[in-house]
Amino acid sequence: MNNDYLITYNINEEPNRFVEIYQIEQNGYKLVQRFYDKKNVLRLAGSHFWINNEMYLPTQNGQKSYGYGVIFNKITFGTRFNYKCVMEVNAQNYTSECNVKCDGIHTFNYNAS
Repeated sequence: MNNDYLITYNINEEPNRFVEIYQIEQNGYKLVQRFYDKKNVLRLAGSHFWINNEMYLPTQNGQKSYGYGVIFNKITFGTRFNYKCVMEVNAQNYTSECNVKCDGIHTFNYNAS
């Protein structure tokens, strides 16, 4: 499986917001799939990342407010891409090592190296 993908989020007015997944090819980009963000939970919260050959995409949960939380979606492949929430972190369930209260979360960065 080619794991070279570009994932974008188009911030149009509701209900026309969407995520697009492009496969990076030798001669450019090929649109693979578009997901419409009807529930306000797909705005990107960082880059996609891979763990054990599985793709994960952090997105923002904006249903209650901006920065309410980050949803970790597992992206699966078949005839189409699918996404499923496997975990959510928000200000209410986040605990820091520094014992700092958090008002909101909207970004997650992962570096496997």
